[in-house]
Amino acid sequence: MIKMIVKISRIDANSSTYEEISNSGNLNIITNFELKAMIVDYYLALGGVGFIDEYFHNYFSDFVMPFVLNEYSVLTEEFNDKDVVNSIKFSNVVAGYYSSV
Repeated sequence: MIKMIVKISRIDANSSTYEEISNSGNLNIITNFELKAMIVDYYLALGGVGFIDEYFHNYFSDFVMPFVLNEYSVLTEEFNDKDVVNSIKFSNVVAGYYSSV
């Protein structure tokens, strides 16, 4: 589980094509209204995804990694104290992580 938790990556959403199309006025070239609406909605959704991704990474940096570095030996792949998995701190960190995922 710890190996899965520390394999975090950031979302890499490219919105430059949309921005180029809309800034140049070429979005009006698309005559299909439904397609145009879907493109705009997709671009707007990227902003929400970016916000959630930033929140997730902040949680990861502020809570998950400090806990892992304090309680887990990466070299031996063991917890420093076997009872840490029964602690409230462990439950909260893991529950917060998985609710964010």
